[in-house]
Order: sequence, then C-alpha cells, then structure tokens
Amino acid sequence: MKELLIINLKRNGDIFASGHIIRSFIAKYPEIKITLLVLKEFERAALNLKGLCEICTIDRKKILTYKKNKIFSDGFALEEFQKDISHVTNKTWDAVYNLSNDRVSTHLTSLLKNKSSKHIGIRFNDTCNIEYSSEWAIVMNDILTSVNYAPVTFTDTYLNMANLKPASDSFVLKTKEEYNKSSAANFSEIRKLEANGNDVKLIGIQLTASTDYKSLSRDQLISLIDSLYMSPNFFPILLAAPTEIERNLVSAINSEFNNSLVSVEADFLALNSVLMNLDLLITPDTAVKHLADLTNTPTIELSLGESPLFKQGSLNSDSFIITPLVSNRVFSKKVVEKDIALQSQNMLISTDDIVALTKHILLAQDISSHDFHPGVSVYSVQNDDLGTRYELAFGSVDQNAETERLMSRQLLLKKFTGSEDLNIYNVLTLDGTASLENWLSETKTSITEVSKGLLGTLRSLLQIDGSKNKTSLFLKNLTELLSECEIDSQFMAIPLLRFRARIEALNTSDLLESAREMEALIYELKADIQVQVDIVKTTSDYVRKSKDSQRTRFSKENHNDI
Repeated sequence: MKELLIINLKRNGDIFASGHIIRSFIAKYPEIKITLLVLKEFERAALNLKGLCEICTIDRKKILTYKKNKIFSDGFALEEFQKDISHVTNKTWDAVYNLSNDRVSTHLTSLLKNKSSKHIGIRFNDTCNIEYSSEWAIVMNDILTSVNYAPVTFTDTYLNMANLKPASDSFVLKTKEEYNKSSAANFSEIRKLEANGNDVKLIGIQLTASTDYKSLSRDQLISLIDSLYMSPNFFPILLAAPTEIERNLVSAINSEFNNSLVSVEADFLALNSVLMNLDLLITPDTAVKHLADLTNTPTIELSLGESPLFKQGSLNSDSFIITPLVSNRVFSKKVVEKDIALQSQNMLISTDDIVALTKHILLAQDISSHDFHPGVSVYSVQNDDLGTRYELAFGSVDQNAETERLMSRQLLLKKFTGSEDLNIYNVLTLDGTASLENWLSETKTSITEVSKGLLGTLRSLLQIDGSKNKTSLFLKNLTELLSECEIDSQFMAIPLLRFRARIEALNTSDLLESAREMEALIYELKADIQVQVDIVKTTSDYVRKSKDSQRTRFSKENHNDI
C-alpha cells in the first residue's frame, strides 16, 4: 500500500485517537504516504500528528454560511464543497479509510470508488445500500452504535477493520525541541524545590472538558487540589488552554491558594511536551486523555456527563477510569443537557476517591480497604486478544451490566479469534454466582425464542414459490425475527444486529433472486447463535465449579470449627 486517504470528520479527540491507526499503518507499510481529510475547524489537532504526508480540510462553517444564508444560491455552497474535496477527488488511492463513519464521510468514500483500489469501513453502493469492507465494519457501524456498554473500543475496532496490530513503540505526536527542553527544565526545578527529602510526583490537572457536564465543579477542583497540595509526595500543576475563559478559571482557583499554584497554559503542541514530563494526569477531557495515551502518560480519567466510557476510554495499562455507576449513565449529550439528575452525578466523584487512586498509581499503595463513594465505579485497563478490556477494579457494580458487557466481548472474541478469555468467567464468578445464574436462565430462554423465530423464517423462505401468501408469511417471520434486535440483552442482540445489517445491505429488490443469499445469512445467524450456546455452556460449567468450590471451602471451615 502506497497512497492512503483517511477521512476523519470528527472532533479534536477523535483526530488525536487516529494517531494509533496512523502509526500502525506506518509500522506495517513503512513507505506509505498518508493523507488525512478533516474539518477545517479541527485542523490544529491534525497538525499535531506525525507521519502524515498531507492534511486536507473541508471548511464546514463557510459551506454552511452559504447554505443557510438566503442571499446566496445553494450553488455557492456546492461549489465551495467541491473545491475543498478536489484535493482528494483528483488523486488515485490504494485505499480510502472511512474513519469517522458518518453520512458525509460515507458519501465521500463512495464518491471515491473509481479513484481507489479498496475502501476500509463503510460506503454506499449505487442504490445507496451500505457496503461493508469487513465484519469489523459491521461491528463499528451497527453494533457499537446500538449497544449500551460497548464490548470493544473504537480504537481496537479501527485497527481490526484495517487488519492492523497496535504499534506503541513509535511516537506519533509532534513536539518542539524548545518546548521539550523548557518543560523538562522547569519541572525538574519544581521537583528540587518541593522535594524536602521526598520523591515528588508532578500531577497535571486538566480543569475543563468540552461541556460543563463532563467537568468537575469549581469547589470539587479546589478540594482536589488542596488534598494533593497537602501531600508531601504530590505537587499539582494546573493545565489550561490559552483562552480567556480558562485563564479566568485558573486565576479564580489560584486565588484560593494565595496564588501559590503552578499553572501551565499550553496549546496542543506544547501540551505534548508537558504531558511527557508529568507523572500523572487527572482529566475529565477526552481530547487531552487521547494525547496522554499517545505520550504514555498514566491517567485518572474522570468519565462524566456524556463521555463515551467503554468506546473511547483510556488505553494505558497504568491508567484508571472513575465513573458513576454505568447503569445510571446516559451517553447522549442531548439527554444529559435536559436532565438535572444526570448532571448531578458529577457530585458523586469525591476528592478522597481520586487521591486514593493517585496514591495507588504513583506510590503503589494498597487501597483495597478504601471505601469508594456509593454509586461510583473504578475500571482498570487490561488487554486480551481483542485489545483493550476494562475490568472493574474498585467501587460499586451493576452485575447485570458487567455480565452483558463482558459476555458480549466473549462473543466477539470467540467469533473473530476462535478462542475465549477464561479470565472473564473468573471475574464474573469472583463475588458469587447468583446474578450470573439469573443471567444464564434469561439468556437460555432468549436463545430458545430467537431459535424458534429463525427456524420459522428459514422454513417459510424455503417454501416461497412466488405466491403472495407464502411471500407474505416469510416477510412476517423475517420482520418478527428482526424485531428481536431491540431485545434488552446486548449479548443476544449482537448476532441479530449483524444479521440485520447483512439483510439491509443485500443489493437486490427481487425477493426470489435474493432468496439464496438470505438463506445463507440465516444459516450464518444460526452459526452465531451456536457460538452463544457454547458460551452459555462454558459459563454454566464455571458456575457449577464455583459453587462446588464454595461448598468444599464451607465444609472445611465447619470441620475446622468442630
């Protein structure tokens, strides 16, 4: 592969996250030339990435100004759009990677069909049906957008879509030597001044996020800074963007500490140098979190508001994510903006909890006895054959939500790799089996019902002979089967969502012509359900072994008492 176009029409954080994909492409294809297409308002983020041959932009604001202003003809907007995309439509590509997966990027990927050898992700065909480049593209477009608790991260999905492996050994962010030297020298001086015989750890605190609902309150920030400031081993450093709003916030907080705090005002490029010299980052901001991942800086991620916890969580194995109980979270900005109760969840995150995690990460303190605030969960970052897996480490748990998420991951693991992560079963039986037994009972019932619907659909498909009655019966059975996609269990929904995506992508309007393809898809669904059955059987075995172990232990304890 020589010429690659990556289309990413999302925001700063998503563009930073694409750094993982860029360096993996470069590791696999050292001679590759990568062009990145972004919206002009987020070009600064793209300029932060190394390994790009060219950055092209679409000036969305200018196009919308022409489109919405009644003075101008819509032709001005179209002309501006065509001018912007001409930088990519006038070239030939070995591959076009639709990384942002939205409607505009999908149309652009389709437009470039005759200019590219292949596409990665999704595009439209001539009848506006979706063409998937792989099974992982279905996971990205139809599964991760439909489930509550994503079983895989966006980054791992992107990598698998392109058949890439993580390449963490190379540095993909740009830095300036003057910033690197300045940060290293200044922070070294702070360590010396604050040491007093202690090994001082520098902790960066990102003050704000993209919305108020993802940020700590001013009082929470002051309490957190005060607790860290009073510890002889920690020195907090305030991180702020070069904007008037953040300058005012830094000034207001610093005034509470007699202006004794150190603050760093940095744009993205300078921030990279700052992060490289910190021992820990505490942040509610997803964009800065992505930069921390790329600089390998341990992070305490405060996942609040509409932050996409399991889809775009921290990737560093030394990091932790602290969040309100996941079953109480809503990951929609529009919903959070209207719901005071959801906004108030931020207050659940306590200073004591953050400080305890800080001591655990930087000082290796055992915090197993620390009582985290009720309604708060803490996740560690683990790895398996699919990539990053989040595991509950401390705090509250909704056992059903955890079971659904981890079993969904197990399902994808078994489907894509043919293997299972046995540690998932151990995690789910660690604190007893009652919840898991209830999940097994409900899942067995659901499998039975879906299997009945599948067999009914297959039977009626095989009986189609062109008559109206038999065709209607098949369509009725198919509709009922597809309605199971709305089932509460995401473990059960995943094969059905894949099946629906494949059905909708069939490139034909003739039912009889597509009957053979539909039959093949139904048999694929049957195979996916068999994978679910195998997982249920294995889970049942683990539950039985766990109960036997508990009985044996209980018997020994009673014998010793006697």
